[in-house]
Amino acid sequence: MFDNAEMKYIVVNDKGFEAAIIFDITMDHSEIAKGHHVISAGMMNVYDKDGKITVGCYGKSVTLNLKAREDEDSALVQRHLIYIP
Repeated sequence: MFDNAEMKYIVVNDKGFEAAIIFDITMDHSEIAKGHHVISAGMMNVYDKDGKITVGCYGKSVTLNLKAREDEDSALVQRHLIYIP
């Protein structure tokens, strides 16, 4: 399904709720962050691990001077990508 897709992301806090915004690696974190309260940022990979979609967040944003919260951000993004009604 996924073939190690690399992207950038930011996690924003809006009225006490955290949400991830995922975007292309060619864009700067600071472009996407405008108008948002950003709490973490970095790079991410989405890949298929034994038939399961897996997310790995890592690194940092140079333009925002923020680091990834690796485990916490990975879990948040994974919950956003996989919706089970």
